[in-house]
Amino acid sequence: MEHVYPDYPETVLRCPCIPGFLTQPNRRTFHQWLRSIPEWCERWGKLRVTDGGDCVHSESATNALSSYGKRDASSTKYEYDEDKNLRNDKVTEMIKVFGYGRLDFILALTLPAAPEFCVDEPQFHILAHINEAKGARGDASIEPISYTKLGQSFVLDITSVKRVVGRMETRGEKSGGERVIIDRSESLCPTVFHQEEGFEDDD
Repeated sequence: MEHVYPDYPETVLRCPCIPGFLTQPNRRTFHQWLRSIPEWCERWGKLRVTDGGDCVHSESATNALSSYGKRDASSTKYEYDEDKNLRNDKVTEMIKVFGYGRLDFILALTLPAAPEFCVDEPQFHILAHINEAKGARGDASIEPISYTKLGQSFVLDITSVKRVVGRMETRGEKSGGERVIIDRSESLCPTVFHQEEGFEDDD
């Protein structure tokens, strides 16, 4: 089954879906912001990007007992905004950055109004819970990018998820091993044919 929410026409969510997913654990902390999060929401397992995009399977929807073993489609490329001058005293300058990580699960929920943040009405969001590939930043479709382990987890809007990527483990440069990202974006290897001058087809 596939489902498209009106607020996200280019995002197609696919089963499995848990309509009554508990967002807040029994042991609760940070009561101030937890009051702004609904207790229940929908949790989806798969995402299909429209216009010929990829189908990404979250880690929660991966069957470890399948014939594919530990291979899955949860490794993803995402885009986010970052302050270019974060580590110096210059004026803030936001830029687009690509990162890589594992899609853990997808949440669809409506957050209440928050006048203190100029949000006057409840807003619907589809959020991607991602576990980053530590240090894997840049565009692996045009330069080699690798990582040795996963890092912190965070949440992004689902539209930040761009495509599924592959990963290949190697010990060629690091004795402890590393995973090289395989990004099959169009920019990696565009297919272009040029017919040489004077060439004639015998047929």
